[in-house]
Amino acid sequence: MRLKRLYDHSSGEPVVSGVRVLHAGPEQHFSPNLCEIGMKEGWLSMDTDRITIHGQDGDVVYQILRTPGRHEDEVIHYYDCKKLKGGKRG
Repeated sequence: MRLKRLYDHSSGEPVVSGVRVLHAGPEQHFSPNLCEIGMKEGWLSMDTDRITIHGQDGDVVYQILRTPGRHEDEVIHYYDCKKLKGGKRG
């Protein structure tokens, strides 16, 4: 996934005002750190089974297939996701 942060400079200090989604592939791994930063900056939201990127040109929604932790014989450190139909940008 390629994102471009957008900034608001009206307060004299640059503040993240959103993101532009430059590329969003059909499968994505989101680190917990990226999710935490995105939620703090307001351009990402999560619920129990979805991650949504709130882009300038519309939302891109991913279904969470696996969460960080132990799965069968492996440990993953990211959210393993698949883009839902109707999501923006390919």
